[in-house]
Amino acid sequence: MKQHYFFVHSFPKSARLLKPEEFNSLRGKAFSKGNRYFRLRWQSKENRRLGIVVSKKVAKANRRNLIKRIVREYFRLHPSSFPLGDVIVIANPVVGTLTKKEIWEYLKDAHSTSKKR
Repeated sequence: MKQHYFFVHSFPKSARLLKPEEFNSLRGKAFSKGNRYFRLRWQSKENRRLGIVVSKKVAKANRRNLIKRIVREYFRLHPSSFPLGDVIVIANPVVGTLTKKEIWEYLKDAHSTSKKR
């Protein structure tokens, strides 16, 4: 039986990419899809794990943290809609100008594009 890493109000460390080596492993040989706002890179593995990249070009710290919270929440609520394996969500600088609802919608669009692969 498959282990479930997601609970109603949690996002455990086992579901996160934490080390630089884990992020770097998705640089060359990973699948990549996305839209104007978000780029998803993933590599097939047995467990789903999420990494989020929001650069300083996007906005000030409080806005970057908001974007990361929204991405984490989306991943937590819809884990099976992401590809199985390590997934990195990269926010483009334009994301800093979007509302919360727009961020959610464009993230949904980027993830549905990646699911087709």
